[in-house]
Amino acid sequence: MSAVNNDGSDTQHIGKSRKKLSQRLYRSTEAEDFEQLRQIIQEITRESPPTRHDVLKKAIEIIRRLDREYRSLLTEHVAALTSTCPPGSSTQHSAFYPADYEPGPLALPTRPPRTPFAASKYLAIHRNNLQMTTTNIIFLDIPTALPVPFSPNTWKVRLALNYKKLTYVTRWVETSDIASVCKSLGLPPTSTLPDGTPKYTLPALIDNTISPPALLSDSTPIIEYLERTYPDSDSSRALCAPASRALLALFEYHIAHSITAQLLPVMVMHMHDKKTPRDRIHYRKRTEAAFGKKLEDIELEGKEREEHWKKIEGAFDLLARFMQAGGSAGELFTGSSLSLADCILGGLLLTFRYTSPDEAWIKISAWNDGKWMRYTAALEDWMAVV
Repeated sequence: MSAVNNDGSDTQHIGKSRKKLSQRLYRSTEAEDFEQLRQIIQEITRESPPTRHDVLKKAIEIIRRLDREYRSLLTEHVAALTSTCPPGSSTQHSAFYPADYEPGPLALPTRPPRTPFAASKYLAIHRNNLQMTTTNIIFLDIPTALPVPFSPNTWKVRLALNYKKLTYVTRWVETSDIASVCKSLGLPPTSTLPDGTPKYTLPALIDNTISPPALLSDSTPIIEYLERTYPDSDSSRALCAPASRALLALFEYHIAHSITAQLLPVMVMHMHDKKTPRDRIHYRKRTEAAFGKKLEDIELEGKEREEHWKKIEGAFDLLARFMQAGGSAGELFTGSSLSLADCILGGLLLTFRYTSPDEAWIKISAWNDGKWMRYTAALEDWMAVV
């Protein structure tokens, strides 16, 4: 039997040791959090606050500055949006807020939080906002029943806007209203219907930064316009360098025919269910008319469904081999910088992730040793929905 003091002093000693160890671990983690926050502040301001108190003061100062700039941009963009809509239109105000919305003051703590983790995470996400190019752009996208959009073509342009750090506001337009809204704003059609009438699609973009405003539709021409009008001073950050246009067109053709065109038999109900109630009616009517059968009958089941997924997996296998042959250091096509190819493929992967998280995204995440999950994670910096 081990010797233990009757007064329990050994137990007290063990308890104190554990407490000291826990305190030491907490202080170590806290120190790492402060150091991370200090590095983010230094990246933004080129300053290095010497004490923890200074770090927290500077973090709150930056958050307040971000809030002021955000509210100023919001006011400017809502005013710009109002000026482009007919008087009395129900879409004169931002689709994010009701007409009588007035932003209130930002609630900030009266004393520093116990740990800087939350502030550190906030600044890590938003630090690029301080370097954004102030533009007066209205971006037209399609709302969904989710908190995020899922059109691969609108995501393609949104990724480009965020990557180029251009300020913009989103105007949400349901599929049922695309033609009437585009006509009212003077946006050009993207193609012609079989009966000869113009066909209007989203994305579309109005750039009020210049005069007269630029009115654009179709994702690739929009991105090419942004590249011409707002070129990056670092040529290595070009989304679509002129010398690569032919290869990018070939890549886009491969994605459209080998993957996008194959989606309906396994994704039609996923996409239907994630649309707004009004757009579900429009989507069902339009798709059933095109295929001559009910949506539920378009969807493959059982062995046919799995074989179709195998066909799509083969297209991704080919993409993975192309990217491996390129030998880029990062997950993206050109390493760590975004390209038009990444906007195209990234938009498609986000469609899978948001519309079918319980089937498509599970499958795709497992293909090519998790390549596509890592690839999508590499896009996180440019996935903000504003």
